[in-house]
Amino acid sequence: MPNTGNFKDERYAYFTRVTEGLSYRVQIAAIQQMYNSDLLGQFPDGMVEGDASSNILKYTLGLYKTFDSADQLLSTLKGQGVLDAFVVPYIDGVRIDRETAINQSGRYPDLVEYLTKTAP
Repeated sequence: MPNTGNFKDERYAYFTRVTEGLSYRVQIAAIQQMYNSDLLGQFPDGMVEGDASSNILKYTLGLYKTFDSADQLLSTLKGQGVLDAFVVPYIDGVRIDRETAINQSGRYPDLVEYLTKTAP
C-alpha cells in the first residue's frame, strides 16, 4: 500500500486539534437560503451547519480555543456592521446550548468567561 502520509492536509490536522474539547465559532447568520456575503471569504474557517428539521442554515466564522479569541472576531464583525453575530461554544465539534455550557464549566473553565460575557 502506498504511503498516503504526504497527502495529509494541514488544515484538517488543525481542525481536528482545535475541535477536540472546547472550541468557539462566531455565528453570523441563520437563514433558509444561501448566505450572500463576502464575509465567508474574508475571515478564516467559514462553516455552514444545516438543520434538517427546520431547513435553517447556520453560518459561522472562526475556530478558536478560547472565548477571548472568538470575542475579538466578534468585535471586528460588529465593527463591520454584522450586528446580529454572536459567539457559539462547541464541545468536541458539537454546538452546545447555554445550559450545557453551565453544566460543563467545571470541566472547561473557559466557559465561565463565555457565560459571564454573554449573560442574557
